[in-house]
Parts: sequence; structure tokens; C-alpha cells
Amino acid sequence: MHEQQARATFARSRSEPVAQELTLVEATTIDGRPRCSKCGLVIGVYEPLIAVVDGVAQETSIAAQPDIKFARGDLYHRACHANP
Repeated sequence: MHEQQARATFARSRSEPVAQELTLVEATTIDGRPRCSKCGLVIGVYEPLIAVVDGVAQETSIAAQPDIKFARGDLYHRACHANP
């Protein structure tokens, strides 16, 4: 294998897992804070949010329901959910 081919193979093999990793954590920050599914910004602990789980929307906050950030669904800032 030529040096250029080896570098290309190494670069490709190094970039593929990173891309997969990013898709797994795109809804949270590195420290686990949830992000809005529409705008991508962090949702604050005391901020009103809309959780859409199994097609049902519920208004809450992370302070009121800490486990909501682990729900299988989408989280939105209240304003982002109101303005589609």
C-alpha cells in the first residue's frame, strides 16, 4: 500500500466513528445538559420546556422533572415549540 493510500484509509477509519459518536450525543452537551430539538441551544434547568414523547406534548422543566431529559422523545424550548 502506498503512503497516500495508507493515510487516506487511516483518515477515513478515524472519521467514521467520530461521525457516529456525534449522532448519538447531538441532543445533549458533553456534560449532559439537554438541547432543544429545534434550535439546538441548551435548555436551562428552570426554563419551561415542551417534551414530546410518543406524540404527546407536555409542558414542564428539568427542575420539576429531572428524569425528563432521559425520556425517549424530543425536548423544545417553549418558544421554539410554539413557532414551528
